[in-house]
Amino acid sequence: MRIKLQTDARSTVTFNKLNITSACSAGVCVLLFLLSYVPVFAAEILLQNGSAFIVKEVSEKNGKVFTSWKSHSYSIPKEDILRIDPSKIGPENSYTYTIVTLSDGTEVRGILVERAHDTIVLKTDQGFVSLESSKILKIHPSDNFDLKPELSEVYLVSSSSNDWRLGLQLSGNASLGSWANLFPQTYGAGGFIEKSWGIKNSFAGFQSDYSYGNSSNGKLSIWSQTFYYGKSFGNSAPYILFGIGASSISWTSSDRSRGGVDPSVLLEFGWNWDKPGRYIFRLGPQVQCAIESDSNLCRVGVRFSWGLYL
Repeated sequence: MRIKLQTDARSTVTFNKLNITSACSAGVCVLLFLLSYVPVFAAEILLQNGSAFIVKEVSEKNGKVFTSWKSHSYSIPKEDILRIDPSKIGPENSYTYTIVTLSDGTEVRGILVERAHDTIVLKTDQGFVSLESSKILKIHPSDNFDLKPELSEVYLVSSSSNDWRLGLQLSGNASLGSWANLFPQTYGAGGFIEKSWGIKNSFAGFQSDYSYGNSSNGKLSIWSQTFYYGKSFGNSAPYILFGIGASSISWTSSDRSRGGVDPSVLLEFGWNWDKPGRYIFRLGPQVQCAIESDSNLCRVGVRFSWGLYL
């Protein structure tokens, strides 16, 4: 596509107010949100082996409990969990619940605080209790004496698990160079599909985006198809992605119409909120350029993306 740009620096151009219909109306967005909504809350998770964890967020989906612990995401089968208690909240912490049966039949339940050769100290509802090993008949669980247990790597959600994500995106951009005099602003909406790929926290995907601009110089429409590869630096951390593809550009005015297809490149970075198994949010600046022989159509702006795990 070749479009020769001609502008008069002495002229004053008044641009019309952009009026576009988003691909996702408010009603549709609300419906999607309600259908995909998964309650998220802080709680204590108690595993069958007695290990307990105070976590900042818990959600349940498809027979699994999803949570974050020490900047990592975990997926725990519900059958491995004894209980989830939302009344116990606070900073991230871990401990072990222990049941000690004494030789006289008495049961003492509490949190394991100390285990020495001849004593066990538990924190109970009545306070701290020190029990002599010689008076202990049995301990449950018998194989867990960790004062500060860690969640098993078996539950760790790996970014190489090829999780698929499908979502929507909205963007607002300002044109650069000669195009800024013709169509200073464009707004777009589209969709994307991606999955975790390769190195930890890396992902690859495809996005299709339609952008529209309106001014006294006519109407500009850009339909971009982009394959991209990116990396985030944590579940709530910065991300960056690069993309290549093609853009179909159409410029129409009252007396003429021009169009064509050009190769395009994309650079985007910002902040990534990833809740594995549930949803993903991204927000950040982007630069996208359609490579023209006369004048590249480059735009810089902000993109908001929201997707669900499939």
